[in-house]
Amino acid sequence: MDIDIALIAQFLVALGTLLLASATFWLGWSSRQERKTAKARELAISVYNPLRGNIFPWFESEPSYNDPLIELWPSLKRNQLQVIAGGVPDAIISKLDLVGPDVARVNFLKTKMITTVQEVYANLTKELYPAAQFQGQPPYMYTFVRFLVKGRMVRTIDPAVVWLRRKKVKEYVDEYGSKQYPGETWTLELTLYSVSAGKEEAQSFCNRFAQSLEADDNAKELRDLLEKVAVQGKEINSLIEVELKKG
Repeated sequence: MDIDIALIAQFLVALGTLLLASATFWLGWSSRQERKTAKARELAISVYNPLRGNIFPWFESEPSYNDPLIELWPSLKRNQLQVIAGGVPDAIISKLDLVGPDVARVNFLKTKMITTVQEVYANLTKELYPAAQFQGQPPYMYTFVRFLVKGRMVRTIDPAVVWLRRKKVKEYVDEYGSKQYPGETWTLELTLYSVSAGKEEAQSFCNRFAQSLEADDNAKELRDLLEKVAVQGKEINSLIEVELKKG
């Protein structure tokens, strides 16, 4: 049988060319994947993870009126501009830019509400206990609504937080008690120094506290904005989670 050396040589050359092309393609693809992975890792470390840590408190279950919301996005834009421009989708950028003024307004209103809450504590406490002496200290440091389980105090209830949740105090504590202490007996107690009053007095104090806040425009604007920022924060976090899964 005659062997066509030229044909075999052509086949080997073609095979070598194909293998070289395949290797070149694989190396190029592998390099692109490595760059993509490195870019995703850099985005996660430098932008997405810090943002998520920043955003989570925006939609916490217990809204706060005395802890400012951290505004991380402006500093990220200054310090990680290249990383952001190279990989963060416009949908996330636009939502972060949109929520910024609301976060700043929330922090301004929180400073106002802290003062308002202290004034409400003072007015209601002095009305309930006109003979009380506070030794130069603000009344809110001595007045507590306590949540008791089987007669034991397990936490205090902040009437301002109850109001921010748009709940009556009975609804709030019933919901909390049924989740945290199912089957247990709980009640409320209003205390000032060593003086204690029962459940009805505690509920009345919280309800009157809510009425005072309901009459304050800054407090109402803060409550609305906290709810708005919480919704925006959840939307941004969902978009970030999608991007993290791509990496």
